[in-house]
Amino acid sequence: MKKKGNILTENIIFLVLTLVVISILLMYTVTQSSHAGEIEEIYAKQVALMLDGVKPNSIIYLKADKILDKAEDLYKENPFIIENNKVIVKIVSGGGYSYSFFNNGIIVSNIYLSTSGEHEGEYVFIIEPSVAEEVKNE
Repeated sequence: MKKKGNILTENIIFLVLTLVVISILLMYTVTQSSHAGEIEEIYAKQVALMLDGVKPNSIIYLKADKILDKAEDLYKENPFIIENNKVIVKIVSGGGYSYSFFNNGIIVSNIYLSTSGEHEGEYVFIIEPSVAEEVKNE
């Protein structure tokens, strides 16, 4: 009698673990099929390369249609984070891709989505000199 109870318990545990693994695989597949990770990687590298070549007191306009199409509402306004010489692009929760850049002389003071004018629907990066660069120029 006890053996039958053990077999049933073992089968239930096996089924639950199998369902957990299958659900994790399905979530991964859905995330990859939306290409969010690929878009995050492309834009992180693109912004990092732009920041490597930019001079202080510059303005950069970035057309980002793919980000606007794929981003969740929470991340549409500003999917870009720049800190410690890294560009982090995040358009879906639980995601995100970071890429380093080497230009130490800049600080991105403001990033926003342009909603009107010639650059409507483009992200605007306003680059200002860092404190170290301002001291060096004085």
